[in-house]
Amino acid sequence: MGLTMVRAPALLLAAALAGFPSQLQAQAATDTMLPPAGTVQGRVAGPAGTPVDHAVVDLLPDGRRVLTDAKGLFAITGIGSGLHVLHVMALGHRPKYFQVVTEADHGWRGVIALAEMIVELPEITVTSAWGKPPEYANISRYDDFFRRRRLGFGTFLTPEQIERRNASHLVQLLYGIPGVHASYAAPGSQTHMILRFARCAGEPPQLAFYINGMRYRATPNLQGPERRRPTDGEDPNKEWDDLAELLDSVHPRDIEFLEVYRGVAQIPSDLDRDVCAAIVIWTK
Repeated sequence: MGLTMVRAPALLLAAALAGFPSQLQAQAATDTMLPPAGTVQGRVAGPAGTPVDHAVVDLLPDGRRVLTDAKGLFAITGIGSGLHVLHVMALGHRPKYFQVVTEADHGWRGVIALAEMIVELPEITVTSAWGKPPEYANISRYDDFFRRRRLGFGTFLTPEQIERRNASHLVQLLYGIPGVHASYAAPGSQTHMILRFARCAGEPPQLAFYINGMRYRATPNLQGPERRRPTDGEDPNKEWDDLAELLDSVHPRDIEFLEVYRGVAQIPSDLDRDVCAAIVIWTK
């Protein structure tokens, strides 16, 4: 039995389209030659009329599913005459329910236009590795600070915390840190500087002092008369004879971050552990 192709009169096609709700109407196909009975053919297009490939077209309630090709075309055959509902979904587009009518002597052909789906994402906070704030995302010199802070050992002071302490000397930044007893005496005062760590037996403590990742050794006498700075070209790892002079060498206003480790158990493995306390300074 041969297939019969019937050309629908323009008035009848217009009347049929006018009977659908406006949001479910398809654009009339340029080619008015309708497919045979039992066949639904269509093209899925985006807002600009561009074809939408890999769109999912479900026939309801039949349950059959087809995908559009690279030109946005699809076809479903073997369906009865009457009113049918197509559910069309495509990535980046709003899903759409679409009504089509097939007759006893011909099927349906048309264009199904999908609207673009605009998804508003919730506000997010972007942080980089180890919890680095966004303003440090492209700065690598402080990575060791953020990495060790994430481990959770020791005490870590940020620029905001350093500024709030309004310190005029490095020792004053240590005030209030548990396990650290520190006091600062201005030059010429009868009182000596005090710096003790609860888990360090020696006085002064066996302390490792780091500036921007470089260690400076200190086996000092806090109140000794000799005050000497390393001379130009001198090995910075050479022991300084006066811890007070060492602590005087960095002003709080020049410090970006501060790390304090007040016992051997707190000192990270990537720092020297031949001492019982460590102060790590990161300058601006």
